[in-house]
Amino acid sequence: NIGQEYQGTRHNIGFEIVDAIAETLSVTFGPGNGPFVVAEGRHRGRNVVLIKPTTYMNRSG
Repeated sequence: NIGQEYQGTRHNIGFEIVDAIAETLSVTFGPGNGPFVVAEGRHRGRNVVLIKPTTYMNRSG
């Protein structure tokens, strides 16, 4: 879930992992073409796309 109150909770472990990958790749998230943010980069010669939904878990499933 988005928001400061959810940071560090078990519900956001996926976001924390994706954020760590983004930091490793030195990429930042920007608005996507939908209810998500996206970061794009390269790792070992391959394109990498990281996506995080901006809807709450109860709304996205």
